[in-house]
Amino acid sequence: MKSVMEQESLGSGQTRYAGWYPKLFYAWREDSAKCDVLVTDAHTDNPSVEHGDPGCVLHLGVGDPLVAFFVVNEVVYVGLVFSSYELTSPIDKRLRDAEFASDASSSVGSAIVSV
Repeated sequence: MKSVMEQESLGSGQTRYAGWYPKLFYAWREDSAKCDVLVTDAHTDNPSVEHGDPGCVLHLGVGDPLVAFFVVNEVVYVGLVFSSYELTSPIDKRLRDAEFASDASSSVGSAIVSV
C-alpha cells in the first residue's frame, strides 16, 4: 500500500506525499490531500399537484477515493474506488460542485450517504 500513497509527517514542516497515485492526477503531490468533489443532476422529478408531490432534483456525486478490498476465488485484491453520494434538493435548486462541497455541513450535506 505504501507504493500507492504514503503520507508522512515531517515534524513541524509540511506533510510529505509519496507513491504513484498522487502523480496520476495532480501536478503537485500535496494537491492530492485537498477535497475535490464532483456532482451532477441525474433526474428531475417534476411537481405533481394532484399527488401532493413538490418535485425534486436527484443529484449524484463522487468524493475522495477510498481503499477497497475485493475477494475473488480466495484471492484478495486491493484497489481505489471513489466514494459515492446520492441526495435530493428542491426542484428549483441544482447544485454545483462548489455548493455541494460547501453544503457538507448543512442539512443538504447531512443527507449524503457514502456507499
